[in-house]
Amino acid sequence: MRLPYLMFYSIMASLLISFTSFAMVDEIDFTWHKKIELRDGKYASATIYKPLDSNNALPSIVFITPYNRDEANKYGTYFARHGYAFIAVDSRGRGDSDGEFIPFEKDGQDGFDVIEWVAAQPWSNQKVAMMGGSYRGFTQWATLKEAPPSLKTIVPTASVYPAIDFPYKNDIPTYYVMSWLHFISGKTNNSARFNQAHVAPIYAKLRRDGASFRELDQRLGNPSSIFQKWLDHPEYDDYWENMVPQAQHYRAFTGPVLSITGQYDGDHLGTLNYYKNLMAATQNKKDHYLILGPWDHAGTRSPKSNIDGVLVGNNSLLDFKKLHLEWFNWTLKGAKKPGFLKGNIATFNIGSNRWHYYPDLNTFSLPTKRFNLVSQHKKHTVFSSGLMTSSTKHSTAPYTEYHYHPLNSSNMPKSTEHTLTSQNTAMAIDNNGVIFHSHTLEQDMYLQGQISLSLWLSSNIANTDIFAMLYIKDKHGSSELISQDRVRIQQGINSQHNPNELYQIQLNSFALVSRKLLKQSRLRLVLTSEHSRYQKHYNGDRPVADQTFKDAMPITIQIHHHGIHQSTLDLPLSKIL
Repeated sequence: MRLPYLMFYSIMASLLISFTSFAMVDEIDFTWHKKIELRDGKYASATIYKPLDSNNALPSIVFITPYNRDEANKYGTYFARHGYAFIAVDSRGRGDSDGEFIPFEKDGQDGFDVIEWVAAQPWSNQKVAMMGGSYRGFTQWATLKEAPPSLKTIVPTASVYPAIDFPYKNDIPTYYVMSWLHFISGKTNNSARFNQAHVAPIYAKLRRDGASFRELDQRLGNPSSIFQKWLDHPEYDDYWENMVPQAQHYRAFTGPVLSITGQYDGDHLGTLNYYKNLMAATQNKKDHYLILGPWDHAGTRSPKSNIDGVLVGNNSLLDFKKLHLEWFNWTLKGAKKPGFLKGNIATFNIGSNRWHYYPDLNTFSLPTKRFNLVSQHKKHTVFSSGLMTSSTKHSTAPYTEYHYHPLNSSNMPKSTEHTLTSQNTAMAIDNNGVIFHSHTLEQDMYLQGQISLSLWLSSNIANTDIFAMLYIKDKHGSSELISQDRVRIQQGINSQHNPNELYQIQLNSFALVSRKLLKQSRLRLVLTSEHSRYQKHYNGDRPVADQTFKDAMPITIQIHHHGIHQSTLDLPLSKIL
């Protein structure tokens, strides 16, 4: 029987690709399941990729992962073909490695042992680098803390910073914490249980049942001592601090660092914390670089021009393998610096489809413009008066008010889904929060730098959470999330709280942003005490992880905007970039 014309050529093309792949593999000296002895007698399992028949001592790149080292095959083959030894290693207790995987606790020591083992091999020239993203980014910083002498450079991407962005941000966790612990339970990846379609409805039901956040591991069928330990450390304390470098560790490391994150990266805050700590301590500022793209977490390694409906532009699509190769050629082989790095900070402006370069974070940020949050009882032009208004029943009061009852059925979500372009949060706000709008922009503007929100509050009880989301809404009514932040308010014991006392809170951990705001669009700021992705606060006195519907207390919050108690939104804003 004759094959259809298109099918014949499709098969031939597939065979050609297969033969090409085999040819590329034939160029590589490949060692699987190499055992690396760690200081406590356990063994880490590694796959080693080297150029075939190389008689020269090689610089090496180490990639340590809790997600099965086979994921690094695309990197191993690539770098081996370009003259490097590439060592992909299963984290302790994962894949083929011995021991128990307890996130964050042993990675630095194990990283040291792996780096120095690599440097001692006859095929090594004692110059070792590290790369990888997310948890693999944390592993690099944890290893740097241990100061292995052979570590010459790191490229941490979207790096987790314990208790700064995961499992907590500002003391508030998301249900993703237990979803991730599901994924890395045991030796292999549990992809099906990690799937949001499995975890999200279970968490939504837990909330509707009024159960405590501490029950989540049981509800998901995977009791976790790690999850319970993390809940016992709800704030950044010594337990978390011992996992990351301190000033003396940053200062002792003399090699170049390339940090990568995205404006929508869930570990954006962690990456920035490492970078800022490094820059505050190091004497070698000129060799440290930060790339701030328009990407989400996955996009920091596989960039896309469309992120959840936000069109960021094709110029943002960096070839990360090529960039890494040029970085390692510079730092390990003495070649020229990557041409992309025209300044110590590279940032991509959403809306302009352009990269911009700056020597430091201070010059990156535009001048700050202050917007007063007020009730909508007068008409203002936003950029001449600097006002954002709310539509509220209390338009003549010196404050804007909302009421939140944790047991209100309208606050019980059936879904935990939120997207960058969805307006569900704003549309369903009801009386559970308040929305402020700017007036229509009279010309294009640029927003670049650190957003900051200062709120003067009074409330009938002492404890709750506040979530803040800043959007841009275009002339057609479509909405895009710019950035968000959250804060846990703990003013004391509810029964002893003075409802007439005013107190100030600051939300200063919005993402660093760079984007163009188009003429005829306007800004939208949503403030609420309810967000279905995060740990539910019943406003009680007990630790939030243990609170149930029995602890629920309704709260009335006044956001003040009068005299010295003026709530404000500070935006780095300019007509030109």
